[in-house]
Amino acid sequence: MSYFLKLNNVVKYYGEGESRMKVLNGINISLEKRKICAILGPSGSGKSTLLNVIGGLDSVDQGSIIIDEKTDITKLKRKEIAQYRRGYLGFIFQFYNLIPNLTVRENIQVCEYLASNPLSLDELIETIGMAEHQNKFPSQLSGGQQQRCAIARSLIKNPELLLCDEPTGALDSKSAKDILVLIENVNKKYGTTVLLVTHNVDIEHMAHMIIHMKDGSIVSSIENSNRKNAKDIEW
Repeated sequence: MSYFLKLNNVVKYYGEGESRMKVLNGINISLEKRKICAILGPSGSGKSTLLNVIGGLDSVDQGSIIIDEKTDITKLKRKEIAQYRRGYLGFIFQFYNLIPNLTVRENIQVCEYLASNPLSLDELIETIGMAEHQNKFPSQLSGGQQQRCAIARSLIKNPELLLCDEPTGALDSKSAKDILVLIENVNKKYGTTVLLVTHNVDIEHMAHMIIHMKDGSIVSSIENSNRKNAKDIEW
């Protein structure tokens, strides 16, 4: 079986001397292309650090991170890491980080200009359900609408891998469900591989693969044979 993302014995420390602490303790993950993987665990379990090293935002102290069975990103130089983030990745965070004086459409276009093979802007705006709001500014949008815009900004580059760090953490339950349905639709429509970090245990039901972390280690990693569509889950 081929894997789009494969982590081998990934170790990460923070701090120095007596304060040095291991935050990732020999992480091994294999994720197929076009799948949704949910990573769950309490605060301090290493979830966000794991996302950061996969995204090239942080380095590792040991191990390898193989993308598409050919590129070990731990061996890349700074310029190559920047090209990897630009070419392969989309990031979605808990906080939307939209540019306040740009409209929805303009916020998305900022990343469109960085892409060599972008998606259709008009089609994407329709896909995220923001066509009627595309000329509004972030201050005129609800939290869920702002997150939709942030998702579209990440997707316009047509990334192979979408990294989501608590994408529903700042939203009410209805908006959170809408965003998760949207992420699932994106996965199906564009074939985007999704890695989703969350505290919300309900999210595991929509994932193809479920990973539980504690104290920097993976305590379980299972294929979800009872996966449900996001719209059918009781949130």
